Amino acid sequence: MTIVKLTSSNHNEVIKLFSEEIENYQFIINDLLRNNYHGDSFHVYGEYEHGELVSILLNNFNNVTYYSEIERDVKVYKEILKDLSFTKLS
Repeated sequence: MTIVKLTSSNHNEVIKLFSEEIENYQFIINDLLRNNYHGDSFHVYGEYEHGELVSILLNNFNNVTYYSEIERDVKVYKEILKDLSFTKLS
């Protein structure tokens, strides 16, 4: 498993990750596009396994949102979480 900071060049992979659930998470997609995947208080990280994006962690101002299609261990993001600023987890 590898964690990388995502950019707009990863957008198609993010769309694929949400797949059939994309309508329920359109607000996240909109935020990603509006902020172009980065900003002072906007950070997006992705977990890759076997070269495929399997989860994302979004730090959108004071909120941290995690998404994966299947149940996964979030420990892979532990080191990143300590560097983020947030008051809410989703």
